[in-house]
Parts: sequence; C-alpha cells; structure tokens
Amino acid sequence: MDRPYRRTYGVFACNATRRPFPIEGTWERYSFRAGNLLLLMMSDINEPTRKVGRGTLGGNPDGVVSSETFTVDVADVGTGPGIVAWGEDFTLVYDGGSNDDMARGDKNRFVAFLRAVMPTRTVIDHLILSHPHQDHVELLPDVLANYEVRQVWDSGAVNPICGYRLFLTAVRDESGVQYHPAALGSGTKRVEFEAKRCYGADLPSEAVEIPLASLIDEFPIALGQVASMRFLHADGSQRASFNENSLVVRLDLGTSRVLLMRDAEAGGRRPPSEAPKANSINVPLIVRWPGRIKPGRASSELVSGEDLAPTFLEAAGVAALFAERGAHHIYLHKQSAAFDLSRCAVGRQHKLIYNAPR
Repeated sequence: MDRPYRRTYGVFACNATRRPFPIEGTWERYSFRAGNLLLLMMSDINEPTRKVGRGTLGGNPDGVVSSETFTVDVADVGTGPGIVAWGEDFTLVYDGGSNDDMARGDKNRFVAFLRAVMPTRTVIDHLILSHPHQDHVELLPDVLANYEVRQVWDSGAVNPICGYRLFLTAVRDESGVQYHPAALGSGTKRVEFEAKRCYGADLPSEAVEIPLASLIDEFPIALGQVASMRFLHADGSQRASFNENSLVVRLDLGTSRVLLMRDAEAGGRRPPSEAPKANSINVPLIVRWPGRIKPGRASSELVSGEDLAPTFLEAAGVAALFAERGAHHIYLHKQSAAFDLSRCAVGRQHKLIYNAPR
C-alpha cells in the first residue's frame, strides 16, 4: 500500500492497475474504500536521511512528508476553541479564549495544547485575534509570553475588558512584533484603559501604545512556500456588536482552503442567484450521504445549528423524538435541566425561541 501509483511491475512485482480498490489522492496522501471502510493513508519517514521522492535502495516508503503537508488543529479550551494551522515553514494561531476556563500561566489550557501538538516550536509567525470578546482573547496573552510572535492581526476595535487589555499590553511588550489593525492609519495605536480590578489585582489607569505596521487589506499574505492567507472581512470601527468586527480569513494551504470566520455576522438572506453583499458572509453546509443524497444537489434552505443534532438522530432512525414541520424538524423532549438541546426553530417566515424555565 506504500506504492499506489507504481507502474513498474518488473521492478516491484506489484501491478498497481490490478488493485481491487481504486485510490484517490497523491503518493503523499491518498485514500481508498474497502466495503464500508474508508482508509486514509499518508507517506511516512523511517529515518532522517530519507528525502522526498524515490530512494536509491528501494523497498522504503515513497518519500517523506514535505512542505505541502499541513495540519489544522482545533483545541477545546472552554467556551470558544483556539485554532492553530501549521506547516513545515510557518505557524499560525487564530483566537484562543474562554468564558469559563480562564486559568492563566502554567494552567493555561491553550498554551498546554500548543506545546503538546508542536513540542519543538518556539515561534508563532502569525497570531490573529478575530474580535475582542473574552471567549476569543482571554488565553492569548500567555501565548505571547511563551512564544516568539512575529505578526499580530487585530481588527483594532477596543473592548475594555481585562483580557483584551492584557492582550494589547503583551503585544506592546513583545520584542520585534509587527501589529496590523484593520483601521487607525499609520503611526501608533493608543488605547486608554481606566483603573480596574483584574484577576485579583487592582490595575491603575494606563495608556497602552503600540507602533503600527501595515493595515489589513484584501491582498494575499504569504505564509510559506505553498501557503498563504487572505482577509475577506476586516472592520476596525466601533460597532454595536464586536461580532461585526470579526476578522474573516481564508487559508490557502496548497490545494486546500480553510475558512476561519468565528462570530462574523451573516447579514440578511438573499436569493442565491444574486451576488452577496460586501459585508455578507454565507457559510455553506456540505453533506455527503451515499445512496440517500444525490451528488451535486444544491439547496438554498436556511439551516440553523439547532437543526443538526435532531437531523442526525432522525437519520439514525430515532424518528419518534421528532415532529416534522415543513422542511424543518423541531426537537421534542421533556423539560430537563440536564438536557435542553434545542432552543430555536427557524421556518421560512417565523422564528420560535424557547427558553427553558429556571
């Protein structure tokens, strides 16, 4: 299985064209199905002298994991996840906060996760804060304290909470860092914080000043030799909700794309035939169900997160728990303080919000 693409039958005595299970992918990463099993394969490295491509000795794996191999990890650090994307020549962190587990220092869960998945790395090339809510920023000051961070990307919208204050302070104190906001122009960012009690300590009023690098724009930014990122939405003005300031980023990792958008607002629904507005972001739901959903089928129906679990359960045959309402399913269950999954059902014209009695 190390050589799915070999055609040199006379050398390896293995005719790849006669394999019973067709493969998809490349020699570096490929997959094949055997019955109801999907096997994911990846080239490996046996010892440090192995290089990309066929070796001179033969009989070894086809190559090593090259710079075209990327990893995207999502860490459950509490209320909001922290995301890290990395390849052979770059490391990028997108958000890291929590509303519940706010342990700092040696007990910071996100720093512990980064050390676990990248034990030899000491540099973070790009640190992106989508917007300054606590569940996105709270754990990032310790990231700046434990790693050499080279580029920081921030909408620039100011939230006077303790977590964002410490984040800006850590950016200011980071040697050699370049700070990129979505607004404010050139020069220096100056934010005045009032006296406040944070983490058991009384902090005095303080003005934090950070030199500004280039502003965030719509042009692609190189991450590595075969990876880049592009900001699709960046707004540094003070909005009614900081969610509207969310930095939306598209990562281009080789031939794959990853959209990072966190709490960005979607805007109003429009007909699929019309081009979206500049400030509207519609996230597609992609479903694969062989034998049940026809490939290539598209629908413009509105899907809410609350629909997913009931739909999965119904697909598994637990139909007795549902009452069908047109194109949507409303989850029916007994009121319970321990299990109260669905609080909202969305129809074509109305939205029903249910709040469990306390």
